[in-house]
Amino acid sequence: MGMSASKAVSASRLDGKTVIITGCNTGIGKVTAQTLYGIGAKVIMACRDVEKAETTASEIRKHFEVATSEDKKPGEVLIKKLDLASFKSIRDCAQDINQTEANVHILINNAGECYYTQVYCILSNNILFYSILFYAIPGKNVNVYAVHPGIVKTELGRYMDDTYFPGARTLGRVLMWWWMKTPEQGAQTTLHCALDEGAAKETGLYYSDCKVAKSRNFPF
Repeated sequence: MGMSASKAVSASRLDGKTVIITGCNTGIGKVTAQTLYGIGAKVIMACRDVEKAETTASEIRKHFEVATSEDKKPGEVLIKKLDLASFKSIRDCAQDINQTEANVHILINNAGECYYTQVYCILSNNILFYSILFYAIPGKNVNVYAVHPGIVKTELGRYMDDTYFPGARTLGRVLMWWWMKTPEQGAQTTLHCALDEGAAKETGLYYSDCKVAKSRNFPF
């Protein structure tokens, strides 16, 4: 699957860095959280379903239970309650993080809306919003990226039957299977933006398949 899938290549580690990821119970978000935890990051899983997040966090930790060398130890996984459909929940979560974290180095908005972060911000597939964000925070040392993961086989497809018609999910998989990426493949462009030294020198661009998809800043 994912015949055009690229792979993020980086030797970077995130020891001492704090990463917030929204929507990371399953799919791309889970793969991203697991990967960054594996290279030393303190990963804060900001999720609506805390019970499910606890299960996912346990799976992530278990994945790295086998002893590793001292310089390749995994980081830490924490869970924060965040319901992006509730402004109160967003404010409460942001306040909690501001009170408990000295710095936030990477924010990966894998699930829709965004709240402000101090250092570094990445989102999947909301170009207009990030166009506005890019121009709203000049000079604040915040890198902004819009990321297109591709057509990814995740649990988001479970809503298709209710949204369109019964059988839409199955039909979509049949028609699109050749282009569909696995969650591991779909997470690569996000990981590229988070870890690549070249991408760290860029901001306000749109990425697909681990490269800039357009050579100019977000269009208005």
